[in-house]
Amino acid sequence: VYRLSGSLTGQVVVDAGADDLVVLVLDNATIASSTGPAITVLNADDVALNLAEGSTNSLSDTASYAEDADANAALYSDADLTISGTGALRVDGNGNDGITSTDDLVVLSGTIEVTAVDDGLRGKDSLSIEGGAVTVQAGGDGLKADQDSEDTRGYVHLAGGNVTIEAGDDGIDAETDVVVSGGTTSVTTDA
Repeated sequence: VYRLSGSLTGQVVVDAGADDLVVLVLDNATIASSTGPAITVLNADDVALNLAEGSTNSLSDTASYAEDADANAALYSDADLTISGTGALRVDGNGNDGITSTDDLVVLSGTIEVTAVDDGLRGKDSLSIEGGAVTVQAGGDGLKADQDSEDTRGYVHLAGGNVTIEAGDDGIDAETDVVVSGGTTSVTTDA
C-alpha cells in the first residue's frame, strides 16, 4: 500500500510481481508528466487506486505519444485497475486517452472528471462503473471496451453512479455488449 500526496513533475511506475495486489492511495496528489503517463502500471495482478476522503487529486500526461507507444494514457495499467474512495480525481489525457486498462477497468466510487483528446475511459477487456460521479469529455469515445478476441470480453457495464459523457465520437463503444442496470447516464456526441 502506497500513499501519495503532494506534487510530482514526473511519473509513478508500478512494476510488481505478477501475483501482487498494489494499492495506491491518492491523498491530495498532483502528478504531471511531460514524457508519458502520470501513472503507469507495467506489472501486477491487480491495482486498486483509492481516492482518500476529502482529497482532490489530479493526473496529467504528455502532449503526444509515439505511434507505437503501448502506454498512452494519463493513467495507464497493464493490470486490472479498480478506482474507489470518496475523494476527487481530475485526469487530463493530453496526448491520447484519459484512463486505460488493458485488462478490466472498474469504477466503484469517487468523483472523477476526465478530459481526453481521444478516449475517456477504456477497459480493453471490460469497463464497469458501479458508483460515484464520472464526467467525461473526450475527443474520441467516452467509454470504451474493445477486446475482440473473446466473446465474453469487450463489454461496458453501467451498474450505478452518475455518468455524464460528451464525446466527439461514440459516447459508449463496446466490442460486444453495453449493459445498463443502474445509475443515471447522460450522453452527448458529435458522431
